[in-house]
Amino acid sequence: MKSRSISRPLAALAAISACSLLAAFAPPPADTPPAGETPKAPPQDGTPAPTPPSSPKPPASKPATAKQKPATVPTQDDVVDAKPRTDLPKERIVLLGEQFDTEFCFDEASRATGMGGRSEFPEGTAMIFVHPRAIMLNYWMKDCLVDLDMIFVDAKGRVTAIHEASREKLRTKGETKERYESRLYLYGSRSPAQFVIELPAGSLKRLKPMVGQQLGLDWARYAQRAK
Repeated sequence: MKSRSISRPLAALAAISACSLLAAFAPPPADTPPAGETPKAPPQDGTPAPTPPSSPKPPASKPATAKQKPATVPTQDDVVDAKPRTDLPKERIVLLGEQFDTEFCFDEASRATGMGGRSEFPEGTAMIFVHPRAIMLNYWMKDCLVDLDMIFVDAKGRVTAIHEASREKLRTKGETKERYESRLYLYGSRSPAQFVIELPAGSLKRLKPMVGQQLGLDWARYAQRAK
């Protein structure tokens, strides 16, 4: 779906549809704190007790994953404009110590669709949105059927903001697109960002990224492919 403009109080926002991007040169509202920001982890007191020599080392276990809520099932009165993309470039990445089979949104059309219309976000998968340059970004949950987590990243790979994003009530047949879009919550980057990582809901609690943290991915290579 092509981008278009909508009006918001005190800011002109250039909107792009879907569970994904609402790019803006105006910062997000400051009086409403973004939902689910993960605080910095406090220092741990003390040290772990030594393991007796006779105790065998327990086998390594996989990180626990949060149980996801069932996806929203649209009713006959709901309208979902986004059609899931199945042709996105894919790559396996290692993010914060875990592997993710990742889809990339390099152009405006794929950034507009994002996770829109998808009925699942499997564990071990991710989606990365790549913009041509770092700007102030706002993302929304338009046409989203599942909850998800967001990590905003600047041009140098540093985290600028993190959010736990919840699905919202879908547009109904009697509701205009303008009215629907005007009620969607905006998740902001807080400072200029060039990349947005979307992960299955519960990933932030497990991975514990922090604002200002450097994420070791090949950001320069990704940026070269942005359109």
